[in-house]
Amino acid sequence: MMQIVLITYINRSGSTFLANLLSSSKDVCVCPEGDAVVSLFLEAPGEKFSYSISGLQELNKSLESDPKMAIWNIQDDVKTWLEKAGTRLEAFFEILKYFRDRNKPDARTVIFKAERISALMEKIIHADKGNSDATIKFLSLVRDPRAVVASQMNTCYPGSTVPMSANPVWTAIGWRISQEQILGSGSGPGSQMILKYEDMISKPEETIWELSGFLKADLTGVSPGKGDLFPRLPGEIRHIHPLADKAALVDRIEGWKSRLTAEKIYLVEMTCRKYFDRFGYQKISKSFRPFLELAGFCQTLLFFTRRWYLAMLFYFNPGHSDAAL
Repeated sequence: MMQIVLITYINRSGSTFLANLLSSSKDVCVCPEGDAVVSLFLEAPGEKFSYSISGLQELNKSLESDPKMAIWNIQDDVKTWLEKAGTRLEAFFEILKYFRDRNKPDARTVIFKAERISALMEKIIHADKGNSDATIKFLSLVRDPRAVVASQMNTCYPGSTVPMSANPVWTAIGWRISQEQILGSGSGPGSQMILKYEDMISKPEETIWELSGFLKADLTGVSPGKGDLFPRLPGEIRHIHPLADKAALVDRIEGWKSRLTAEKIYLVEMTCRKYFDRFGYQKISKSFRPFLELAGFCQTLLFFTRRWYLAMLFYFNPGHSDAAL
């Protein structure tokens, strides 16, 4: 039976480093990212999947709209695989098997990662009836929200000059929501592992041992420099992940301390404080700052007001698309 592992994360948490590291194992096949795969198969995983002409046209249109999907090299023969699928989740299984069989056929574990998976975990779990010859596990990667904010504010989207984040509070809220989703997904015992980025960097041998047990895969001798995922990535993606195929640097763990102002650190800690103890992160802002407290509250209110507005806009105009929704 094939094992499918979905990596959940928020951008700049080290997911590309982790995926590339695991791809260096002969037992693991790591698929490239593909937003089209998520939109087509995982947003409504329990829905009936049609492999009729219209269904294949929908698939081709989605694949053509996502430049990342060119790496998958999906050919017309995929339709013979999708005929086996009764639901969109089962079609997702078949697409991953298709990629595995053409790139690393001996791998028993197939890994796919996408930031949106954390919001879809509950749907995926409910849609998985256990009727397929594949099992699903979730590997949730968590990084200190202050480090995530610092990295997003200093990294531009691929092929652009626009920073991933211009608002530390909004990014921190996104981090907090992601943790709420993965912790409240209802994932059963043994089907989910929560991995801290900091442990992966500072305790690599222990982390590999834990991952090996969770994945039930041979991870002997894995190394980011041997990974087969990173070389597949488009140049603009590799550009924003220059260290994904390099040995881990321990000093990256607390690099955020020199990149964030005291005010930004306070706002992130205030926004995510509920989860600092949960993941063992130590707060460093101790004094009460009423003006910053008010600013954080206003930013939070604005964030959820905007989400409500976009949700209403999408409800009354389903054709509207906004990545922030």
